Amino acid sequence: MSDGMSGGSGDGFNDGVDDGTRGDIYAEPAASGPYGVRPGHALITLVEPHPGHEYAYNRWYEDDHYYAGAMAMPWMFAGRRWVATRELRELRYPEKSAVAEPVGAGCYLSTYWVTEGRYDDHMRWTVTINKRLNRDGRVHHDRTHVFTSFQNHEATVYRDGAAGPRDFHALDHPYRGLVLQVVDAEEAGRRAELLEWLRSRHLPERLAGSPAAMVTVFRPTPLPGDRMAYVKQVEGVDTRLTLLWFLQEDPRECWDGHFTGLDVAVAGGVGGAVHPDRARYRRVRRSAALRGGPAVHRAERRPEWPGAGAAGSVGVAVGGRRCRHGRRGEAPVERRALSARTANRSRGLSAAPEPVLRRGLRRTSIRRRRRPCRCHVRRRSMRRGRS
Repeated sequence: MSDGMSGGSGDGFNDGVDDGTRGDIYAEPAASGPYGVRPGHALITLVEPHPGHEYAYNRWYEDDHYYAGAMAMPWMFAGRRWVATRELRELRYPEKSAVAEPVGAGCYLSTYWVTEGRYDDHMRWTVTINKRLNRDGRVHHDRTHVFTSFQNHEATVYRDGAAGPRDFHALDHPYRGLVLQVVDAEEAGRRAELLEWLRSRHLPERLAGSPAAMVTVFRPTPLPGDRMAYVKQVEGVDTRLTLLWFLQEDPRECWDGHFTGLDVAVAGGVGGAVHPDRARYRRVRRSAALRGGPAVHRAERRPEWPGAGAAGSVGVAVGGRRCRHGRRGEAPVERRALSARTANRSRGLSAAPEPVLRRGLRRTSIRRRRRPCRCHVRRRSMRRGRS
């Protein structure tokens, strides 16, 4: 290239070298058509790894699929992963669900925003790239899709009106939890009535004084006929609505006061049914959470997780942390508890419980049990006066 934009070939980009990427065609969709930031569509996918494959699944999803199978695609502009621990999955209701069977199935939830008006363009790309990834052995098959569908945005209701983050910020803002709610109208002709009741009456009343900053409402769309065979066709296309509640508090701390009895409220409103996913999800911790980096989940290898699973009407998730050098290891549980307590104090939140230490184990030894990454080594050396 002879300067910042122009090349010897006259096209301004590749200097006449054909590298097989056909870069000239990318100018066509960018030159016309919708290109706003409103989340006109969403991909919402709840997955359960097969027992014994949790770690391999998370390594594949975080290190490859989150990017190659999602964020690198045209018109998909935001994404985040969430996880429901066993404690959170036990909160789900009702017990019998049209979404998840059993109700505790599905512990990893991924949510993505797609630019309004670009659904068809994005679908052509996603079907093609996923077939290529599968052909190249870059798809993890030891998992079950519990609830996966592309959905069209219908409404967003805010607790604080014009103040605070908008819905297009939701997947980048450091919300502490998510509640997934799935509601079916009694019949297809009454879904519009159910939506209006939710938007104008039920959700504003529920949001007032609650820890939820906003609720986004979506309706599912059928998956294309040439979708991957391991993803089942979407159910309830004519009757269903999907609600995402974005929480500013840990869902475990506010569940009983704000998210129980939603099935009764909906059934008593205009006649609808809440499906067994009133499961809360805690936000998957990610690197640079406050800087708006990609939602990267660090799987915690807890004894409870081999049976992890849950999905349906509501859910919540939590994950680990990563330093700025991308260290993959997790600090010991005791160290994580200390870090959480310090972070909570700085934000004015309640302190995390004290770590349980074995007899004779000093706090300083906890620090030494974790091999530090480069950034920690350098910081410690500078404090000691070494370069």
